Amino acid sequence: MARVIKQFVCSSCGSAHPKWQGKCPDCGAWNTFEEMIQSKDTHRGTAENQGMTHIGALPLSQIVKDAATKPPMMRISTGIGEFDRVLGGRDHDGKTMPGGLVPGCAALLGGDPGIGKSTLLLQAADRLNRAGQIVLYVTSEESSQQLQMRAQRLGVDTQNADNLLILADTNLARIAEQIRKTQPAVVIIDSVQMIYKSDLASAPGSITQLRTCCLELVYLAKAQGCCVILVGHVTKDGKLAGPRMLEHMVDTVLYFEGDRYHSHRIIRAIKNRFGTTL
Repeated sequence: MARVIKQFVCSSCGSAHPKWQGKCPDCGAWNTFEEMIQSKDTHRGTAENQGMTHIGALPLSQIVKDAATKPPMMRISTGIGEFDRVLGGRDHDGKTMPGGLVPGCAALLGGDPGIGKSTLLLQAADRLNRAGQIVLYVTSEESSQQLQMRAQRLGVDTQNADNLLILADTNLARIAEQIRKTQPAVVIIDSVQMIYKSDLASAPGSITQLRTCCLELVYLAKAQGCCVILVGHVTKDGKLAGPRMLEHMVDTVLYFEGDRYHSHRIIRAIKNRFGTTL
């Protein structure tokens, strides 16, 4: 039986400590510690359950030689040029290359409520569907019928959307099972604050649920080779809802900014392991 571990995690920087403190010793923020309860073997069993293979260390030169004999890893275009450009697309010589999602990546998209995060991703899912890519859109905040109404309002081709799969669910186990079953190229989780793991006693959106669910989705993306896009809300003080540890766990962090009453929007890359943030 797994031993339960209690930690206190700073919601500002994500650092974990064995006891509560008024001031975080790492980032200096006050009253940001929240209790997190998890099993000791949570992280150890996650990678094994997701079917990730374990290989020994290899020299970089050998990896380069092996890559030369294989077809290059192609990015998946979202069909929205500016979105692809923010996701990356420059090589080491500075030459412009096609941007888009890297297979196996995990991206976090944050923004104010009503800014258009779901609209952008649904439009990107429509273009991916038209390009023949299988997309699994997990909606945790609205029903399938409500999403279908929004798709029609946005002009999505709902009659020929066989590759655009809609799942209205918040249970992590059922979502992971559908990902393994459908083998999508891109998975959109809208939003991560509503996803929960049933064997955790904490409520959805808590530090324990956010950390565990995000970690398992990242493992699943690496194991299945699919792109996982997580939608995150922004708090009233402008910070991404949930602990900063989510930003450390994913490959790409994007912020959707702008005035919700005007059509102009800006997507900024705060972190990108596969491209520049400039």
